[in-house]
Amino acid sequence: MFSLSESGDDRPCFPMRGLLSRLSDGSASRFGRWCISRHVAGCQRCGAALESLIVLQFRLRSMSPADSAEEPGVLLPLEARERLRHALDELDGAA
Repeated sequence: MFSLSESGDDRPCFPMRGLLSRLSDGSASRFGRWCISRHVAGCQRCGAALESLIVLQFRLRSMSPADSAEEPGVLLPLEARERLRHALDELDGAA
């Protein structure tokens, strides 16, 4: 279950749990983006969850081979990244 803190008070609303990642990665339909954005604009929990997802995605995408030269082991092999992406997608779907 996705939670930003141990208290769980800042979890996204139940209907939004699988949709926030679609908005953050750009895979939501045009109508979906509109609906999700309207909800997020009025919901602090979902707004915080969306912001955390965007930050996480930015950090994952910004990892490059140059980063791993300075910090060995930071860059995951392609196969491991795909497994991680698949596992995260499954968690989004189960939420």
